[in-house]
Amino acid sequence: MRHHFTKLTVIGFLLCAGIAARSAADDDRSPVKATVAGASAQGMFSLVGESINEMVRREYPGSSIVYEPGNNAGSFTRMLKGEVPLSTGHCDLEVQAALAGEAPYLRAYSKDDFGLVARVTDGLLLHVLARADFLEKYKIGTFADLVKKRVPVRVSVNQKGNLTVYNLARAIFDYYGVTEKDILAWGGKIFYVPDNISMDMVKDAKLDMIISTSFPPDRRFVEMGTTTKISLVPLEPEAIDRIAAKLGIRTGVIKANSYSFWPKDYYATSTGCYLSAGKSVPDALTYKIAKAVYTHFNYYQGVHPVFKRYQREMLVDKGNYQLHPGAARFYREVGLLK
Repeated sequence: MRHHFTKLTVIGFLLCAGIAARSAADDDRSPVKATVAGASAQGMFSLVGESINEMVRREYPGSSIVYEPGNNAGSFTRMLKGEVPLSTGHCDLEVQAALAGEAPYLRAYSKDDFGLVARVTDGLLLHVLARADFLEKYKIGTFADLVKKRVPVRVSVNQKGNLTVYNLARAIFDYYGVTEKDILAWGGKIFYVPDNISMDMVKDAKLDMIISTSFPPDRRFVEMGTTTKISLVPLEPEAIDRIAAKLGIRTGVIKANSYSFWPKDYYATSTGCYLSAGKSVPDALTYKIAKAVYTHFNYYQGVHPVFKRYQREMLVDKGNYQLHPGAARFYREVGLLK
């Protein structure tokens, strides 16, 4: 009987010691050393990446965490291949393309190849912008008018590596039964260039239309509207609903007067982006990153006016994907996950 009691005591002691050791490792106060592969070197995605780094530094002083700009799909690929532990800037459509093995991904990846640390943005809304003189010339009120009239439009859909915009634009064209060959046949052209280049081309009258996604009001579009007469080009609500359903994303509204050049509500597709970690990344690291973002979320809300409406619950809005085990454990501890 004494031997049995002693054995149980030892087992209990070892279990408690194991739990204590794990908790100590998770709550380790040592500085974080990591690279976050991201999207653009400027603009909103850069702001998100640098904000994540700042929250980590605030929680773990002395941390060496670096944001490396790139493009959405490329940075996500680097993380999937284990070249960097973390990536951000990739949204729902980048993740879907990776799982399907669509270009530019060279193979199909699995949901087990990565885990989400947090959803870091939401409300990335479709913007279809065009020069006002172009719309007036061809009497275009909606995107459907452009297709019906076979207008020779010069349109930018961002780089092919930005799958959120590229695949969204492709879905729009598919809905209206348009191909790149059709646009070329009408005398138009599709440009695969970043928004900053596209906006300069619009100002110089070398481009008629931009298809983009952004958080309204995007100051870049606000500023462009002060020097160039532009307008949003609406899609029919049914079109937005069907495109969103096809892509597995949500819908949203750019509120009236968000831009001086558009006084009405603008119905649009909506998506969000993630901070993710590769499958081989230690749970202790994602635990610490999740803790830093959660703890300093008030700082994040103050970084940009759009972020003021974000709530901590957004962090665990994982969609059809899975949280990295370390991050999930932290969110359970603070009650965001049951």
